[in-house]
Amino acid sequence: MKKAILSLAITVTILSAGGCRKKPTNSNALYKNTFSPIYQEFDITSLVEPKMHARDHQKYGSWNTATLRGNNQYSAVLPVTEGSDTPQMILNKIDTFVKSKTQKARTEGLSPTHLKGTEKHTYTLFMYNWQDRHGELRVWLFPHPDGKHIGFAAHLYEEEFDNKRHVPRFGLGR
Repeated sequence: MKKAILSLAITVTILSAGGCRKKPTNSNALYKNTFSPIYQEFDITSLVEPKMHARDHQKYGSWNTATLRGNNQYSAVLPVTEGSDTPQMILNKIDTFVKSKTQKARTEGLSPTHLKGTEKHTYTLFMYNWQDRHGELRVWLFPHPDGKHIGFAAHLYEEEFDNKRHVPRFGLGR
């Protein structure tokens, strides 16, 4: 019995001492110092014209303090500005936003210049590198049949990137 109590006391002391030395992580500071300005600042409402009020705007996201990966999802219904090519305008603003934050960006899928006259949904992928981060912003636009609205959906993913090996630091299978 005495050995069990002594073992328990030693274990509690070791665990307590280890916990005292470990400093709590300031997650807000870690977030601000880790993620790119693209990840921190992207929001569809800041990219559309002020008179284009987003309806049913939603943003969800999470990030992992251990792997430093982050995911954000966005959705909204946007009105179409009469006499303009709203899908092209939206993708142009996103393209300008991404390229203004990093010099290393690439676009795949339907680029803003290829959208004229389309009535179908579009998908565009904006990929970027910022310092030791790699991000992918996937954007879907869904014109409504009434021609007065566009459905918007986006997924923004960012993670650490090993620039020497050109792979994510926490890839699958490691």
